[in-house]
Amino acid sequence: MESIARVIVEHSRRILAVTAVITLVAASMLFRMDFNADVASFVLEGNDTGETFQALQDKYATADPINVVASLPADETYFTPANLIRLIELRDALGDVDGVDQVASIVPETNPLTGQPLAVSDLTAAGEAGITALLTQNPFSEVLLAENASDTMLIVVPGDDGLAVAQDLADLAPPTGIELTLSGNPVVFSSVIDILSFFLLLIPPVVFILLVAVFYATIGDRRLSVLAMLPAVLGSLWT
Repeated sequence: MESIARVIVEHSRRILAVTAVITLVAASMLFRMDFNADVASFVLEGNDTGETFQALQDKYATADPINVVASLPADETYFTPANLIRLIELRDALGDVDGVDQVASIVPETNPLTGQPLAVSDLTAAGEAGITALLTQNPFSEVLLAENASDTMLIVVPGDDGLAVAQDLADLAPPTGIELTLSGNPVVFSSVIDILSFFLLLIPPVVFILLVAVFYATIGDRRLSVLAMLPAVLGSLWT
């Protein structure tokens, strides 16, 4: 140990110079680092099943859909003009979100009687009987409308960035009287990223403050306590 200490003392300038060079090289390499923030890569990469699934999605240009369940109070149904109009407003609002390609719902785009775009006035004139006939004749109703007719699902097909669409949909304010529930892979991945981002932003500063507090309790000097963290900072750059 004495010989090592003697070498360090006698060649301190050279050692500091080498340390500075290594630090600068390590710092310059930060700009060449590639971060993969796609949580889906943990599932889709590194195994045959995930890679096959990803290849199919790339080949046929498919995207994971986002399921939006629109729920009414238990004593209401979508067979009334007012509630179906709210559902149309929700469908249009979902379609206006940036990055959304398509939105599928129980409400047809066109009036099956006239072939014209379905208007609010058509629903008001049809009444509950006409709306009931309209929805029961729609094949999507068997899949997207619950038996109680108080819950229905809208399928949102995002474009290239499903995570961004999921985050925007989470902030979307639904029409009055409708409660939204989101599901699907983009929603799950978005939630995981939000949680990871929270911890990544919270934990490092907390750990740094705790270490400085421990050093201050031991050393008793603020500047020396902060300087004591310098090896940890340099080590993080080197690794």
